[in-house]
Amino acid sequence: MMNVKFKNYIFIMSLFIFSNPMAFSSEKVTFSSPSFAPFYFPNESNFCQGVAVQVFDDIAAQLNLPYEFVSYPYARILHSLKNKQLDIALMFKNSDLLNYVDYIGPVSKSKVVVLTHNQQLITQYADLSKLNTIAVIRKANFEDKFDNDSSLNKVAVESYAQAIMMFNLGRVDAVVGSVIGLDYQLRAQQLDVAMLNNAYVLGEKEWWLHVRKNLTATLKEQLYSSVKSNYQTDLIYKAYLQYIAQCSETAKN
Repeated sequence: MMNVKFKNYIFIMSLFIFSNPMAFSSEKVTFSSPSFAPFYFPNESNFCQGVAVQVFDDIAAQLNLPYEFVSYPYARILHSLKNKQLDIALMFKNSDLLNYVDYIGPVSKSKVVVLTHNQQLITQYADLSKLNTIAVIRKANFEDKFDNDSSLNKVAVESYAQAIMMFNLGRVDAVVGSVIGLDYQLRAQQLDVAMLNNAYVLGEKEWWLHVRKNLTATLKEQLYSSVKSNYQTDLIYKAYLQYIAQCSETAKN
């Protein structure tokens, strides 16, 4: 027969666990984000791994959630979530995954802009049709009207580094993307960051956790509670500013 003291211990521990849903999580998950600077760097430093990684790391730490970062190109992140080969991704909310993931968030927001050279400034959406080519991260969502506009000549790229290089060489007229990603790559390639002052603002895009459908309900509830309690509109931007200040010497381009 079970010892009374032991039964009491089990009862107390069960109360602790169920009254503290974020006390721990035994599940190890795989996680990814846009695997290019400044959102991810293949860096050994615990802090200087990238802006999106750091934001998720804070969420995971609150839950005592063990995870493994998986470095995938953006399009493969989508493919891996659809095929349940990846558990969680932090990125701009992507409508292509509607039937494959649960969206938890928003986590933060980022301004989305169209960067052009000063001689081709855009002042209204209709002006985009004057551009011959616009570099866009392959499979990424930025703004509904732009994403669905088949009249524009969009050139698929794998990263902001590639997009800015092509832009600098004159191979594309413009680049669309997160102002944070563009800011970092202009700095990294020693170009004039002031160009962003004249960039056309498409709008703001929310960052969400994209969680595969068959991940446990308990863990999803924990993630939802953590994200909700820590939400800040400019969380990603603040992380970027901190990153620039502390990691510029150690981050790998």
